[in-house]
Amino acid sequence: MVNDSLVPRHFKLATGPVTIAVEFYVWDWLDEICIYERIKLRALVFAIEHRRGNTPRPSALRTFLALYYRRDAEKHGRITPTLRRRAREDHLLSALQGIMEDGVDNPDSAAAIVLPFRA
Repeated sequence: MVNDSLVPRHFKLATGPVTIAVEFYVWDWLDEICIYERIKLRALVFAIEHRRGNTPRPSALRTFLALYYRRDAEKHGRITPTLRRRAREDHLLSALQGIMEDGVDNPDSAAAIVLPFRA
């Protein structure tokens, strides 16, 4: 049986210290993305935090995961995007351009404002 209990992690962001609690597998997937993209988890969380608006932090992390892996599946031809959905996702993913491409891992820098998606 899988334990779906929430696992908290603590971060110091521009808004101050925050605790984000999500399922262990969410943290695992985010850690994998950070290894692949060569960024620090704090930088990724900072970028998502900056763009999340009123979305709760855990939901913003889960949404990022869904968009990241969906775009990866599209890139490898496993799924085909519809134009309407693609337009919505492109708007969201436009918020995800900068840290990974630039290799920025200092979330306090100006370049860390937005998060890229490696195409």
